[in-house]
Amino acid sequence: MSLKGTAFLALWNDIAAARDAEYNLWHTREHVPERLSVPGILTGKRYVDRDAVSHRYFTLYELDSLAVLSSPAYTRLVDNPTPWSRAMRPSFSNFLRYPCTTTLSLGQSLGGALATFRCGTAPLHIERLFDIETVTGLHLGEADLSQPFPLQQATGEKGPRHVLLVEANDHAALRTAVPTILKTIGGGEAQVYALASALTKDELGDPPAPFTPPHR
Repeated sequence: MSLKGTAFLALWNDIAAARDAEYNLWHTREHVPERLSVPGILTGKRYVDRDAVSHRYFTLYELDSLAVLSSPAYTRLVDNPTPWSRAMRPSFSNFLRYPCTTTLSLGQSLGGALATFRCGTAPLHIERLFDIETVTGLHLGEADLSQPFPLQQATGEKGPRHVLLVEANDHAALRTAVPTILKTIGGGEAQVYALASALTKDELGDPPAPFTPPHR
């Protein structure tokens, strides 16, 4: 289905193997509900590629606009992490953060599989990807990589600046289709994920209660 709002935040990362289970618990019980408490952050989804050598996890937040990421409510959370979030940060690696203005978003249903593509130039005619029967949604964004973030150094305007997200209803078929997609869009850095968790602001209810992390 089409993304909500006019922007999205795309995040790729790995986590230390010894803390993988804790990462999933933290991300589900505390981190995503905390982020969705910020006005303008509409949806949070976590995806996983358990066979990946790097960038095993992908997180997608749908935003009213990119201005949400400079709002006082959001910067307050980033600058003042909870004790559990502060304890998790050293276990992150290969962290990539792409705040994107949505330039195209098409689709009528949520797919349980997602392929991400980081591209140097904006791919053209991506609507043709709907010819792949398993595809359920196509989303394209242009990234602003100029701002620093605690887990990632500022990158200026270097590197791929466009993110294409291809949703599908069949993980294996989507993985098989990656070469066709790359040929259609003219190349890029590709990875295929399975949906692990999803939460919308409407489902959040009351502000998230503090959660006690497991003993380590």
